[in-house]
Amino acid sequence: EVNLEAFDTLVPRTSLLHRSCALTWPGMKSLFDMAYTGCSAYKPFPERKVTSAVQKMVDSGTFAYVSEGNEYYEIVRSFVRDWLSKAGNEVTDSFATNFYYAMKEASKGQAYT
Repeated sequence: EVNLEAFDTLVPRTSLLHRSCALTWPGMKSLFDMAYTGCSAYKPFPERKVTSAVQKMVDSGTFAYVSEGNEYYEIVRSFVRDWLSKAGNEVTDSFATNFYYAMKEASKGQAYT
């Protein structure tokens, strides 16, 4: 995976990132640990909080990331719920359960899991 390769190149103690910023190796490690455990990537999109300034842009239609993100979330949620209600035994087949457990494993230890 590209992101893992980039991480392995930039982050190890003997690499570039902590040498190019004002962080010690332990400080950078602490920062990455905090970013992982505080990650809310799996938090449902409509539950994410935005600042009042961002909300003003959303309300005026000038910040599509939030409004379209909420719309997309509802599309996917409706699709998944519909599939779950009609899929029968496929809901628990090896493909579905492997996907579920892979997502569960990938998000283990994060803030919203």
